[in-house]
Amino acid sequence: MSFKSEKMLLERLGCLGVNNVYSFSFKRLAHIIFNEVGGITHKNLSNTGKAIIVDKILQESKDELKVFSLSAKQSGFVDNIISMINEFKTYNVTVEDINEMKNVIDENSLLSDKIFDTSLIYEKYNSALGKDTFDPADTLDFLNEKF
Repeated sequence: MSFKSEKMLLERLGCLGVNNVYSFSFKRLAHIIFNEVGGITHKNLSNTGKAIIVDKILQESKDELKVFSLSAKQSGFVDNIISMINEFKTYNVTVEDINEMKNVIDENSLLSDKIFDTSLIYEKYNSALGKDTFDPADTLDFLNEKF
């Protein structure tokens, strides 16, 4: 809840005060709805959990990766992959969307190889979550499915 946004709302309505007016972010609203009607019963995945999953994917896929197999050993690479996955989830980018990008790029280019690696990692990450684990970045998608 944000006092500043509530104050702006009251100013736009031209009111001096209104009871029970709240301003929430979408994620906070989702949390409130899930608490009221039920919903997320999964374990929320922490950043450390994400790092463990991504590192495991990179280790298991090192022979399949075309470009990122060498980068995977660099410090901070796992964090970069996690940031990328979070952005994909924020902007609702799917594995299919990533694969479509390969169709407009020369197959023998470095960019095409990076897109292949990105798609592989993202697909394996989503598969690794399973039924018991929930990535908090998927909250709004999960809420949408509930409606």
